[in-house]
Parts: sequence; C-alpha cells; structure tokens
Amino acid sequence: MFDRDYSTIRRHLKAHGLRSHLRKAAKGLKNAINVEPDSRGCLDNYLQNNPLHEPQTPLKPVVVAYLIITWILEAKQASHGFGFPFDRPHFDLYRRLQEAYPELRELKQSTHPWTSLLPLAPISKILRDEALSTTVLRMQEKV
Repeated sequence: MFDRDYSTIRRHLKAHGLRSHLRKAAKGLKNAINVEPDSRGCLDNYLQNNPLHEPQTPLKPVVVAYLIITWILEAKQASHGFGFPFDRPHFDLYRRLQEAYPELRELKQSTHPWTSLLPLAPISKILRDEALSTTVLRMQEKV
C-alpha cells in the first residue's frame, strides 16, 4: 500500500541531498552558539529544563534556528521501532520540513551573520517539487 509512494519520497529526498545540507547548517549554528556565551547559556538552559512543561524566557534566534534544524534531522528517531510501513522516517522528515520552513524563512530575514547558514534554498526546492508533494499527499490520505 505504501511501498511505491514511500520509495518515491525516499528517492526524491536523497536526490536533493537534504540531510547533508541540514547537518552542515546544524554544525555551523552550533559553532555560532558556542562562540557567543549568552547563546550557549540559553541553549544549555533550554536543554537542562523541561521545555514542554515550564515557561521559558524567549530563546535567542540562533538557538531557535539550531533547535528547528535538529528537530527536522531527528525525524528518523521519532519512529517507534515497528519498521516499515508503520515507521516512515522519510515521510516524517518531509512533514517536518513543511512545518519548519515558515519559521526558518522568518528567522532568515534577521540581519544576523548566522542566517546565511540556514538551508532555505534546498528546503524550498524540495517543497516546490510537485511530484514529491503529490506523492506525500497521496500517502497522507493512505495513512
């Protein structure tokens, strides 16, 4: 039921080389955070506390960008270990891209030097891929 659609999604994502763009962005953003003590403290504080249950002070934009990129990359770990067709990490990755892109685009408009690290062009190219979009919609209906 999913095999053909899922293979198409996987093939398109691999062809765009998205994971390497995201890993490079995460590494660059992490370096930018480590250079700035306030940002490093902000990230450490966020990671040490339970962010889902405790109100936080607003995060620095570079930390938000880093957390969004790592969240996208962690789509593979969001699976429950049941294997295909129950776990669909490439499909989940695409859905996370759709959700994160508007936030990343908004962050990109700031004047900080680290915004050049955000991989908006590859993400946009993937989200504009009509064949991929159609396949994802078809698979979403099946799910």
